[in-house]
Amino acid sequence: MKKHLLGISLVMFLAFLSAGCSTSRNTAGSRFYHATVTRFNAYFNGHEAYLRGTEAQEKAIKDNYIDLLTLFPSSDAKVQASGKDGFETAIEKSQKCIKLHSITPKPENKMNQASTDLEFQNKTESVPMACLDDDGRCPDEPGTVS
Repeated sequence: MKKHLLGISLVMFLAFLSAGCSTSRNTAGSRFYHATVTRFNAYFNGHEAYLRGTEAQEKAIKDNYIDLLTLFPSSDAKVQASGKDGFETAIEKSQKCIKLHSITPKPENKMNQASTDLEFQNKTESVPMACLDDDGRCPDEPGTVS
């Protein structure tokens, strides 16, 4: 009896999980799922690829103390070419993150909403990691200047 009940509950859990994690719905569960998957899959791998590209560039820098040293060593063409693979991988991962985990539908309107709910509804992107700029903020967050 316990095995039968466990099997039914497992099937129901998997059905709810697969139905609730669609990008066509803007629910709290789907936002949490896609934010988590984005952070721990695509974002993590992209960040690691970016670090590998940066490390390859740092290893390729050879200072010539006879000539004038450059302020930005990565402006050298040979140094730029050394980290290209890592940076291209990071760009691919960020594109994949946006393509697969972007939730664009707006949540349903409810009566008597608080101001924080209205701010949330006016957002254009619901997955936090899919819209970060260099400062780590979404461009449409309150307090940012476009």
